[in-house]
Amino acid sequence: METAQRMQRALRTGPALKPIDGETFWPKSRMTRWFDPLAMFRLLLRIWATRRMTHQRNQGNAQPPAVLDYAQCDDDFWFDYVADMGDAFDPTMCVAWHLGRDGLQRSEIDPALHVDPEFGLPDLFPGMVEEDIPALLPRGQLLVMGGDQVYPNGTTARYRDQVVGPYNIAWERPLEGSTPDDSHGGGTDESGLLAIPANHDWYGGIGPFQDAFCARRKIGGWRTAQDCSWWSARLAHGWWIWGIDTALDGTINHDQFEYFRSARDQMGPDARLIACTPVPLWRLRERHVDHLDNLARFFFGLGVAPEVYLSGDYHIAALHRRERTDGVPEWHLTDGGGGAFQHPVHNLDRLIPNSYGGLPDTTVDDGGPFHLIGSWPTNNESREGTGGWWHLLFDRAAVPLIATLAAIQLPIMALAGSDHRGEAENLRSAMQTATDDLVPAGGIASAAVILLATFGLAKATSSARGATWWARSVGFGHGLMQAMVFLAARVLGNLSVRGTTGSVEGFASTVVTWLTLGGAAIVGGVASIVVLGSYLRFANRQFRMHDNESYSARHSGDNRHFSRFRISPDGTLSCFVVAFRRTGTGWVQSLQTDQAGPPSDSSPPELIDLRFRTTANER
Repeated sequence: METAQRMQRALRTGPALKPIDGETFWPKSRMTRWFDPLAMFRLLLRIWATRRMTHQRNQGNAQPPAVLDYAQCDDDFWFDYVADMGDAFDPTMCVAWHLGRDGLQRSEIDPALHVDPEFGLPDLFPGMVEEDIPALLPRGQLLVMGGDQVYPNGTTARYRDQVVGPYNIAWERPLEGSTPDDSHGGGTDESGLLAIPANHDWYGGIGPFQDAFCARRKIGGWRTAQDCSWWSARLAHGWWIWGIDTALDGTINHDQFEYFRSARDQMGPDARLIACTPVPLWRLRERHVDHLDNLARFFFGLGVAPEVYLSGDYHIAALHRRERTDGVPEWHLTDGGGGAFQHPVHNLDRLIPNSYGGLPDTTVDDGGPFHLIGSWPTNNESREGTGGWWHLLFDRAAVPLIATLAAIQLPIMALAGSDHRGEAENLRSAMQTATDDLVPAGGIASAAVILLATFGLAKATSSARGATWWARSVGFGHGLMQAMVFLAARVLGNLSVRGTTGSVEGFASTVVTWLTLGGAAIVGGVASIVVLGSYLRFANRQFRMHDNESYSARHSGDNRHFSRFRISPDGTLSCFVVAFRRTGTGWVQSLQTDQAGPPSDSSPPELIDLRFRTTANER
């Protein structure tokens, strides 16, 4: 029987979808518009308020959360990992649909192992040959969600519409009259679900996250089991997995530390550990060494050393490796491909040394440098996907952005005397207008724009030596161009006023004046967006800056992925990263057909060569 016949079809009621088993939800049709000024202002208010609320972790829990147990397995144990989902419905649904299937047959996966030619297979990469890939990658007995489950911030409605609803639909159920063992994927009729919060879950408070994942509810065939925003679970064959909540300030609170101390006491001497953190450690090395120090002191204080780290936050697939001082390798998998916009990979450092910033606490093992083993998509594909000014200008968020820029311009025009009325005679009058504009109001406004672009917008991607200086230099050039655009708009407004109000008097003259200035301000807003988009593209491709800004403007949901892990009875942990170049459009319509499944423009799953395997002999 076709997989589509097993999937839960959704009934459409206006803009809403009603799963057969589950509450009605409203799919989010568009990705978050990160350049919409009003939406970003609301988000900034939530961020400001939430930074005072990290004490909410475990607030109201009278009893400490239990240590969970998924170890009842004598054969291979499988679990899945996904992060950074819950934005637009189509890419989120694509990843959820394949996670919910009984299993992925080797025959239906693109047979090529996709390796970036710039990487090849480094000598330190002990990866697997194609024959090591099993004929079936069954659905995991546990699904781990690694943070940023919703965008732009967590609310009860957003968790319902952007996570719970899609995953309710995604679960593949056995055919009527069959048992789970009869299913072609060999999956179970129920799996566990554990989640940790990241920054977007925390924006506005942790309450909606706790309502979604700490209530022992069922989402499709996945059942939540945690009581808190952090957890510990025993897996099969000697492995454990910890989910850590570092909130917005990169700290681990006392209750959480004591909980993991109790979990450590239940681990045997030969136990092996996987740590799920909201942000990859290599990103903390680049940007927040104090947060990395907090994690290092946490593990050092408990006397544990994870062998594998799983993280999202950065929306790519990347594999790093580093060796601890005792020679044991650590694997750091970044998999933020659950549905949010794609970040670039061409700006990743091949080596992130300790010289980027040593840990403040010198008594803690700093570990070795992070080696980038591979990433996906390829560097060339990543460069080609850099956003440009056209992505900003021809987007619905451009209208409020232009209006905001125009509203900023108008009072400056008034202070600079752009509403002066008279005859414009020649080029000299335009030059004189520009000179008059700059003293004093226009000059102050231009200086403010340059300072904002240099010290506010321009930020270095890493803490490497000289990175901040280069970022500020490029930002200064951008500020200078924006100041020239603002000046040109004011001069244009002044000259236009002189040319249109010469024969108009009284109140009509005032109306015409401000309509004319408004038009000039709008023209200036459009030009400012073109300059901003061009700057973001140039700065990202040439100076490795503005990964978020230059890629979020594209609103692309393609190149999504998740990871599937196998723990063999001998304790070997193997990782398979499943990717989709095109997630497809029209998932709402395709889920209502008799053959519910992916739309025709979605691509088949691929295995990308970020696979790794760690055995007991490597310890």
